[in-house]
Amino acid sequence: MWFYLTEKGINGTVKEITFRHTCIETRTGTLITVPNTVMNDVVIEDLSSFGYTWPLEFKVSNDVDFNKLKEIINKVISENDLATNKNVEISIDAFDGKSYSISFPLSAKTMEDYSDLKNLIISELNKEFKKNKITLI
Repeated sequence: MWFYLTEKGINGTVKEITFRHTCIETRTGTLITVPNTVMNDVVIEDLSSFGYTWPLEFKVSNDVDFNKLKEIINKVISENDLATNKNVEISIDAFDGKSYSISFPLSAKTMEDYSDLKNLIISELNKEFKKNKITLI
């Protein structure tokens, strides 16, 4: 199950649930142990209910206009018939001094649709980013 802990900004796949904690594997492969007292007090969004979901990740330069970036991403996704999530929550995950790591969940009904969708979205985003002078790193 791929899910998102809204209040904590944590997303990943549940790997283990014990009496005391829940182990979550993030998209980067990191294992996070979350005490069940925390899990009991958060909203969990089940992203797997959309079908096949996996985050699309990339880096942009530090001078990016985040409002424009979000507008472009949601426009490209909403125009694609394969996408089952038409308005995505975009995460800004890290800043290394030169760039920001950006990710958002991309969902389709099947794995095959997801693969096609990912290729189409990447292609369309590249075109739109070039038009709007958004630099990918």
